Amino acid sequence: QSGDSGEQERLLADKQQKKEEHSRALADAKRELREAVVEGDSDRIADGKARILELGGQGDEVEELIRQADKLADKQDIIDELQAAIITLNTLAESQKGITLSDVKPLSKAIKGATAKGLTEEVPEFNEAVSLEQKCMEQIVVQKELESALDSGKLDDLKHALDHAGDLDMSIALVNKVKQKIKDLDRARPVSERPPKERKPVEMDDDEFERHRNKNMQKAQHERYNFRKYYKIRTDGDYTKGLYFNKRKISETKLSYQKTVIPKSILELDKDLNKLAIAVHKSILGYTGEQLMSFPATLAQDVLIKGLEQPDLVDEIYIQLCKQLTNNPKPESVGRTWQLLCMAVGTFPPSSDFESYLLNFLLEHVNVGGLVGNYARYSLRRLDGMLIRGASGFVPNIDEILSYKERPPILATIELVDGTPL
Repeated sequence: QSGDSGEQERLLADKQQKKEEHSRALADAKRELREAVVEGDSDRIADGKARILELGGQGDEVEELIRQADKLADKQDIIDELQAAIITLNTLAESQKGITLSDVKPLSKAIKGATAKGLTEEVPEFNEAVSLEQKCMEQIVVQKELESALDSGKLDDLKHALDHAGDLDMSIALVNKVKQKIKDLDRARPVSERPPKERKPVEMDDDEFERHRNKNMQKAQHERYNFRKYYKIRTDGDYTKGLYFNKRKISETKLSYQKTVIPKSILELDKDLNKLAIAVHKSILGYTGEQLMSFPATLAQDVLIKGLEQPDLVDEIYIQLCKQLTNNPKPESVGRTWQLLCMAVGTFPPSSDFESYLLNFLLEHVNVGGLVGNYARYSLRRLDGMLIRGASGFVPNIDEILSYKERPPILATIELVDGTPL
């Protein structure tokens, strides 16, 4: 009888131990699920929920945890659907053929479903989806504008459509067609219909000048005016046409620093201007010390004279200077190139087509420390006045060019005692 009593006690003890172990395991599973819910970890939520159900968890606390877990799982499903739609639409939007309304519908449907399920703007994926949907709808509108401009064949329509495509950073086949059409029309235009080579001075008071200046600055800050995106730049194939070796390397340095002479003009120019463009680059390399040449100040003066005498060459000169200042590892070369740019903006303006691109380049450098920032601010101020009030037509003499190296120009604001700037 005493043996039976001992066996019963062992059974009760085992039962109690298992009960306690079960309670601890269930408590651990609840804690794990609670933490997973707080962290939004979908894998841990699924594991924690399965573990609680396996342990037979019941009660209000368990039901609330399961409810929260199911809600988060539904939320994750919605997010996964949004992400899949975003990836698909991004791929289509980047393709050369462009996008259609039917391409956007899956994302719109996913956004609608997310909204119905209470997904808020606090979820990054939701905001990304809404932003992409809006951008794609705008792209569809611009695609139609590009097609309409191509049909009309009017230069103004083509340029406006290209500007709108640039706002959305579009690089589809239609954009390339419009660029090519603009180039063809530019080449075919009679001289009498082309924009005037020289800007006529505009008289305005200081307030009007400042408003005009701010308008130019605001426009030029847009990413689409990065000088690398100028529509008149040669394609890589055109730039390396006729070369047999190192085509890839030459293409890669088309718009960045190089210490050798370019194979042809960076912009699409006629045969005679192309020869002058190559000569300009050689002079730039000589003045900046990339190639050893005699009388570097004379080389700088020659670049300025060519720009003044050949208005169709000025954009090529400016884009060559921007190129040489991009990824240039040599401080002395950088300084000399900026000096030449300071001289150029005091001698002749860029074309109306390129002015925003040049302003954009200068604005990117105005906050750089040291001489580079100072050169950029000085160039920007001189260019401001020239774009509005006309070119000076002044080519510095040799002594003035030499003084740029000895006494780099600075931009200073002089104020009266009462704080009024002069």
